[in-house]
Amino acid sequence: MRSLSPIVPGFWRVDLGVVNAYVSSWQDQWVLIDTGNPGDQTDILRALRQLGVDPQDLSAIIVTHHHPDHAGGLAALIEATGAEAWMHPADAAEVRVGNGTRDVILTSGLLNWTLNRLFIRPKPERY
Repeated sequence: MRSLSPIVPGFWRVDLGVVNAYVSSWQDQWVLIDTGNPGDQTDILRALRQLGVDPQDLSAIIVTHHHPDHAGGLAALIEATGAEAWMHPADAAEVRVGNGTRDVILTSGLLNWTLNRLFIRPKPERY
């Protein structure tokens, strides 16, 4: 973990290097948004402890989408915290089988193709 930064009261960014995760205290509950790559759970658990949060107090983990840099640490964090995972059903189906890729073209164009090949495709296809 490079840093734990407050954004607004009750909301912190966990810098995991290439990606970020977020921790929020909302209505007396602790929520994590995204889990980083496989192995990033160690830094996220450290960030929780730095905030004075027992990992068992984490209520929910929100996964924004199924790519390994957002859901890769999910299984380990569920095991460590007992938190529920929340995500779109289409992403949940991919996460359950550890599928890190899905051929979805959101928009056309050379720039999107290049970004996909540079940042999404190099990630593990399974996690």
